[in-house]
Amino acid sequence: ATSWVAQVRATRDTDISKQVRSILNKITEETFERLQDKLFECGLTTEFHVRIVVGEIFQKATTQHHFTQMYTKLCVNFHDWCKQEQICENENIFKRILVDQCQDSFEDYLTPPDLDDMDEQDRTEALSKFKEKMLGNMKFAAQL
Repeated sequence: ATSWVAQVRATRDTDISKQVRSILNKITEETFERLQDKLFECGLTTEFHVRIVVGEIFQKATTQHHFTQMYTKLCVNFHDWCKQEQICENENIFKRILVDQCQDSFEDYLTPPDLDDMDEQDRTEALSKFKEKMLGNMKFAAQL
């Protein structure tokens, strides 16, 4: 059995993850400032929360190529905010989290998806999604 404190912390982390995802689903160039502020105010207090935000930003940036610059700006601003709020014990932790995310993503795309058990349409779609994410990963990493 897990302690009450651990259960509360897990629930809080899940809530923050949902809030971050919801905010990033709505963010555009027009809503950037307002939603960025809302993101920074959603209760981010730990290194784990930073990992959640970086992971979600990375996911969005690699699949929404037209917003790559905006997500890059969000990462820069988020890094500055984390330093200001002293969320990470060491300011290099943020950069390490971002680099780890880039590396993990690159490693994920070293091997194309298994297409053997798919029909032609599913194979084409899976390969297209794979290429799009791989390209998004390279574009976002280059912007950073």
